[in-house]
Amino acid sequence: MALLAGLRSYGHSLRGLKDYFAHPLSVEQSRAMIRERVTRREELFLDMARTYFYASVSPYRALLDLARCTYRDLELMVRQQGIEPALRALRASGVYLSFEEFHGGEARREGHLVRFSPSDLQASPPVGALAARSGGTRSAGRWFNLGLVHLAQQSAPQYAISLDMLAGPDPPVLIWLLGFPSGAGGATWFSLARIRRPPARWFSLTPFPRGLIGCQRHHNLFVRTAHLLARRAGIPLPLPEFTPTSRVAKVLTALRAMVQDHGRCLVLTTPSCAVRLAAEAERRGESLRGAIFLMGGEPLTPAKAGEIRRAGGAAHNYYALAEVGSVAAAPCGRPVSADDMHFRSDILALITAPRSLNGDTVPTLMFTSLHPTGPRLLLNVELDDFALVEERKCGCPWDELGCRVHLREVRSFTKLTGEGTTLIGSNCVHVIEHVLPAAFGGMSTDYQLVEAEDERGLTRLFLLVSPRVGPVDEPAVVHRFAEALRSPQRGARSSLPQIWAQADSIKVVRRDPVPTALGKLLPFQTLGASIRGAEARRPQVPGGG
Repeated sequence: MALLAGLRSYGHSLRGLKDYFAHPLSVEQSRAMIRERVTRREELFLDMARTYFYASVSPYRALLDLARCTYRDLELMVRQQGIEPALRALRASGVYLSFEEFHGGEARREGHLVRFSPSDLQASPPVGALAARSGGTRSAGRWFNLGLVHLAQQSAPQYAISLDMLAGPDPPVLIWLLGFPSGAGGATWFSLARIRRPPARWFSLTPFPRGLIGCQRHHNLFVRTAHLLARRAGIPLPLPEFTPTSRVAKVLTALRAMVQDHGRCLVLTTPSCAVRLAAEAERRGESLRGAIFLMGGEPLTPAKAGEIRRAGGAAHNYYALAEVGSVAAAPCGRPVSADDMHFRSDILALITAPRSLNGDTVPTLMFTSLHPTGPRLLLNVELDDFALVEERKCGCPWDELGCRVHLREVRSFTKLTGEGTTLIGSNCVHVIEHVLPAAFGGMSTDYQLVEAEDERGLTRLFLLVSPRVGPVDEPAVVHRFAEALRSPQRGARSSLPQIWAQADSIKVVRRDPVPTALGKLLPFQTLGASIRGAEARRPQVPGGG
């Protein structure tokens, strides 16, 4: 039975692939699609509410009932006040899911416990689904289905408009992103095929699966079949080439060749990988001039953007969320900062809510779905990020389409702890990426703050310093780190450095920073186990500490 179900699913996937490749999406069609959705936001939201949020099996229905909000009540609020004011009113009445509730599968309101499973937050199994896993910023990653309909309607239009805005229709595209089981590379690969801008090369940070069981089998067959069907449709999609960060020279050589042949090249990657390319170019005495980077998967901080630009590259950013399937914000064509982005108000609604962290209050982001094609249906769901949110006109193509809400400085509010103290990890970003490299040498990706257990089982903070930096005075590194955190601009309590020093809580470890399970390289990370446990993720890096 399981085999027959698998064969039926694969048959549906094949039909979905043929249809997907048979209908290309132009830039003008993409603009028309987004413009039309922006003008119909209220109607789309009410359709979602009527069909999904008020469905009997939906946990949102239980929360709405506890708030004594009928569909008619919600409709009146939206018609009279708009979507976002209505969402704020719902949140004030208890209709929301916090980050902990969303991932824990239960919410408690007024003494009532609302339990739910991931399937309760999904509209229906997507046609032509690719099993994928999130990038593991906050955990080992979560499995979700990446549907072709979703990519065609939400991800592909963003790439069509953004690539045209940044470079026009001609420059070739290179991908250096995670492959299986992450959705990052696969979603980009399929999206570029839809808009008829297939990448010249797909450098995958993870190996392509060779297995024939479970998700590996499905992914292997699906991607290889897609590759063949795309080529039959005249779309020369490349297969992924396993290219870990240790082989950055291979990517730079290909990039330089593309720039030499075409004058410019678009590179879709992460900020950390772009910084590695900048460092390799500097080492080789070369330049990234002509390279236009469109980056996601992690924050594009000022330090990373500066390193890319000093090497000659152009730096642009987008914001992706596994929970919404892919994109949540597009690059701004007239940015006020390197990470200035346009929120995709055609597919999502957004409000902010105050959250107290370490004595500070940050505007956490709460998302609501306007379309049912994503992996999860969201109604005022908090996803562990906060940001500067502002509405303004900038005159770039996204502004002209009606997406006028801008996001900047998107950060996770994940906390690091040690010796009974708490530190918002994002407070460390400037120190890790700017202060320490300026004081001791190296790049922004050569330092990382990690929370892990020591040999006695005590939670400690380890400051990883790559051997590439060369000899350093380890006590001086700790002292500079602690002193920089004292700055009021960092938002840390001034007592923290003294507490850590007294407990010898921060230890310098000479090893390369630890990536997440799927290859993201973040300025700070919680391992939840011994620092030596990270060796299981990347055996080639010797442990320390």
